[in-house]
Amino acid sequence: TVSKGEDVDDIGRGAFEKSSSASYDDSGFTAEQLREAAEFEKLQAQREAEYEATLEKMGKEKRKKLEKQRKIDARLVNKVLKAASKGDHYRVLGLSNNEKKIGSFVLFRVTPAHIKKAFRERARKLHPDKNTDPRATQAFIELEESASVLADADSKEEYDETVAMQKQRSRDDQREMILAIHRKAISFVRPIFVIFNTAVRPFATSLTVMGVLIL
Repeated sequence: TVSKGEDVDDIGRGAFEKSSSASYDDSGFTAEQLREAAEFEKLQAQREAEYEATLEKMGKEKRKKLEKQRKIDARLVNKVLKAASKGDHYRVLGLSNNEKKIGSFVLFRVTPAHIKKAFRERARKLHPDKNTDPRATQAFIELEESASVLADADSKEEYDETVAMQKQRSRDDQREMILAIHRKAISFVRPIFVIFNTAVRPFATSLTVMGVLIL
């Protein structure tokens, strides 16, 4: 993990990759991933116990202040973990990826300076020594992981291309779904129209005359 004073430029690419030789259990997780999950749970329980012990030693006003800060810390941790669960490295850092390519020009580019600033700001708020939420360590690791991906030009480009393809695939799927609904609606309405047209056709002249007379 990254220490408080460590710069985002010094972060390695440290992505969590599954080894081709890794062994999996029935849940689909590697033994290493299961060990990490157990360590996270153990650490969360430890931090929660420490937090409760600290509350017990505090007066009423200080306790209310700490509980208020706990809620603020929890909201940030929730945002980071939610974005991480979706694989959205930009959201983990609190950034929006609105880059638009027009020919050789790129608008709203997320630069290394943006990434470095976002990482520093969130690292200060998420560091386990600062953040009171028991899941702060997990969120901080996710922050490091996202920063390592986006800070490297090659991995950032690869990630952006993957996300772009996923978005295009999603748009294509939505378009196909709309077309399928449209085709189904037409196939449902067409027989009704044919039956109605067949039933009304013999009376078409009479109905036309009646309509003219009414008008």
